[in-house]
Amino acid sequence: MLKRIFYERQKSGGLDLEAVEMAVRCSVHQAGSAVLSQLLEFDPPSSEHRQLPCSCGHTARYVELRSKPVLTAVGKAECLRPYYLCEHCHRGQFPIDVELDAEAWQRGWARAEKKVVLGDGAEWIWNQADLHFSDAMQIIDLYHARQHLWSLGAKLYPNDSPAHKRWVMVRKDKLDQGKIERLVASLRSQAAAHPELAEDIRTEANYFEANKERMRYPKFRKQGLFVGSGVIEAGCKTVLGRLKQSGMFWTVRGANDIIALRCCQLSGRFEDYWEARRASPSL
Repeated sequence: MLKRIFYERQKSGGLDLEAVEMAVRCSVHQAGSAVLSQLLEFDPPSSEHRQLPCSCGHTARYVELRSKPVLTAVGKAECLRPYYLCEHCHRGQFPIDVELDAEAWQRGWARAEKKVVLGDGAEWIWNQADLHFSDAMQIIDLYHARQHLWSLGAKLYPNDSPAHKRWVMVRKDKLDQGKIERLVASLRSQAAAHPELAEDIRTEANYFEANKERMRYPKFRKQGLFVGSGVIEAGCKTVLGRLKQSGMFWTVRGANDIIALRCCQLSGRFEDYWEARRASPSL
C-alpha cells in the first residue's frame, strides 16, 4: 500500500490523504495484532497443572494448546491457550455431533458388516467414538503410534543416531506384532536407567497401556482392515492441496467456500448442491 501511495505522489505531485490514513491504520492493526498474539500465547502447563477440577465433579485433563481468534480494538489476534477436556461431559465440545451422525448414516454405517474407527491417541477421539459409534472396532493409527517411540528414543539418545534407531527398531517390532504388554514392560524398565526422563517414559508407557486393545495390529490385518490413516490424509491433501499452489492467496471465507465446493464435487454431490440452491434462492 505504501508503494502505491509514493507512486501516486511521483505521478501527481501530491498525496492521497485517505490512502495514507488507511495505510497507517492497517499498519497499526497488524502491529497490534502481532503484539497481542505474543502476549496471549501460553506455554503448555507443567505436570502438576495438567488436570483441573471440572464443574461436573470429575477431572478435566490437558489435551493440547489450541489457538482461538480474539477480536480486539486494534484487530484480530490469536490466543493460544491450554485446552482441557472432561471425558464425562464432553458432549457438545465437538461442534459437529449432529453432522457426524447424519454423515455416517448417509454413508451406510448401519449396513456395514465391519465398523471401524481409526484415529490417533487423542482421548477426545475415542470419547466421540464411544458416544456415536459404540459398536465399532477402534484402531490406533500404527504410524502415529510408531512416532511415539521415535520421539521418546530421540530424548533417550539425542546425540547418537545409530543407538536411537536400534532402540526404536526393537520396540517397533513389539508394536507391529501387537505385543503391547511386552512393549509397556520394556518401556517401564527404562525409567531406572534414565531418571531424568522417568516422567516422559511413564507417560509413553501409559499411552501404550491405555490403548493396547486398539493396537492389536496382526488381528486387524488378518481381517483386511487398515491400520494407518494414510488414505484419509491423502484425501485431505486432494481437497486442500490445490489451495496451496504458487501465487494463491485466500481469505478465510473464500477458502472455506472453495473447500465446500470441492467437497461437493469429490463426494458426487455437486448437482445436489445446485438443486438445493435453486430450491432456496437465499442461499
